[in-house]
Amino acid sequence: MDHHCPWLGTCVGEKNMKFFFLFLFYGFLITLYITLSITPTFIQSFKRNEADLPQKRYYYATLFLTFCVGITSCILLLFMNCTYIYYISHNITVIEISYKDKNPYDLGIYENWKMVFGEFNWRWFVPLTPKHLLQTVYLLPLNGNYSNINVVDLEDSFLVDNDQHGSVDEEV
Repeated sequence: MDHHCPWLGTCVGEKNMKFFFLFLFYGFLITLYITLSITPTFIQSFKRNEADLPQKRYYYATLFLTFCVGITSCILLLFMNCTYIYYISHNITVIEISYKDKNPYDLGIYENWKMVFGEFNWRWFVPLTPKHLLQTVYLLPLNGNYSNINVVDLEDSFLVDNDQHGSVDEEV
């Protein structure tokens, strides 16, 4: 699990990280488009002296509020996008960012993005579930600095010796 998102009302983790990132990315693009679209009108509103007219007062107040909300949303979503680009690139979560140890799941930037989005193709930009996330059970690959604990345990002589405590028949 990465974190619980109150805006989406669900927890964000490995199965829905792609959807969360696309939500942030497209949200940023939409707010940027809206803000850039109203910027010329917003600038022109300062050049005109019509704000004192009663019929224009609400128009300019709405324009000002929309511009302020748009700029604020753009900045916040840009920050969130940059943060999650870093998290995905290093294959870490919000919880793991506080760990002091090196991340054993960092496979390199491209491989980390493939873990979230699947093989690079047009589906990266569409909210479709990557095929590898449809599996219910799989082992997460580790980078070369770490070994899989299952392989280490299988080679442990203590675990291989099934008769280490003796059988029930020997005690009788």
